[in-house]
Amino acid sequence: MPVLAMLLVFLRIGCTAWGGFVALISVVRHEIVDRRKLIAEEDFLDDVALAMVMPGPVAMNLVALVGHKLRGPWGSVLATTAVTLPSFALMLLLSFLFFGWGQSPMTDRFLVGIYPAIAALIVHTAWGMLGKALGGWLDYTLAVLALLVTLLLQSLYGFLALIALGGLYGLVTKPQNRTDATTTPETTPERGPPLGWVHLLALVGVLTCLVSFVVPWPGQAEPTLLALSSAVSGLSLMLFGGGFVFIPLIQDVFVGQFEWIETREFTTAIAMGQVTPGLISATFIGYKLGGVVGAALATIAMFGPPAVLIVLTKSALARYRHLAMIAAFQAGVRVVIVGMIFAAGLTLMRSGLELTGDWTELLTLRRGTIAMLFLANLILLRFFAARFVIFMLISGAVGMAV
Repeated sequence: MPVLAMLLVFLRIGCTAWGGFVALISVVRHEIVDRRKLIAEEDFLDDVALAMVMPGPVAMNLVALVGHKLRGPWGSVLATTAVTLPSFALMLLLSFLFFGWGQSPMTDRFLVGIYPAIAALIVHTAWGMLGKALGGWLDYTLAVLALLVTLLLQSLYGFLALIALGGLYGLVTKPQNRTDATTTPETTPERGPPLGWVHLLALVGVLTCLVSFVVPWPGQAEPTLLALSSAVSGLSLMLFGGGFVFIPLIQDVFVGQFEWIETREFTTAIAMGQVTPGLISATFIGYKLGGVVGAALATIAMFGPPAVLIVLTKSALARYRHLAMIAAFQAGVRVVIVGMIFAAGLTLMRSGLELTGDWTELLTLRRGTIAMLFLANLILLRFFAARFVIFMLISGAVGMAV
């Protein structure tokens, strides 16, 4: 596929994939498999499975794999860059407008209305994951424990401990005696060529990103570009699932521990992510800390390391992705993530109530309005989830009126 044609196709995908990672996967399939028939349906489904095994945003992992199939490693770079550019440009513009003219009482009142809408979206997302991620009473117990720990501690190392606990729980409690016909010798993919020094260097770079985030170092919590890149890239390598899994991580690390952004800015970042063709709230955070350069670094750190990792290890992943041990570990982590997402929604709702006045004034018009907006958005999302952006803007308008 010619480079220019490939660039235009993935730019088109980036401009039209509104609605989260599922929408992006659907648009990629329509453009690459159905419309242009560049990849077979079976190969595309295999890539989706690989993307879901690895850390990082699922949809961007898939884009990296598809780009690699079309034009090798540089195809991965081209595809991920082209898909990200539209969302990055729009988020950059919105960030510029917010930090330039968004610091006003009217904006604060608009955000008071936005809080319950975003909180409802997060709770709705977590609720939708219950049936898929949680099974028996042990799963629900662990999810509640994760919710309470996240609410009470808001600590990076508390989060890491929860992820480890979830993985261990999955290994102990989830069935691991499953077999899959696709893992037989006849269908197991052949090993790729051995890694060259460039590949090994890239792999070391990815591992360095993870270690620099997990292991404390002087200046890690300072709002510098180096610390920003370390934090975002480290978080991206610990992200399993869609963009909403990233929300409690942002809240715990950037709002709670490092205190790089305020709650109102966190809410704004999530809200802006809903009106772009991709949830790239890291761009907003990067813009606050380092302007355009910070926004670019945060965006690259968000999508780059997972894409590099999945391209480097795709041959091994194709061989081992069906192992029951891997599936069990991920199943346990998903249980913990559900509790953390619920906690993020409740924390955001609490922050919105705190903006309306002293806690002794429990029954006020604005507090009642926030509660009603939360319930209304929760009900509307149950039936009209695709129209959430409209509900969010209406909630903001109501917040300005009360």
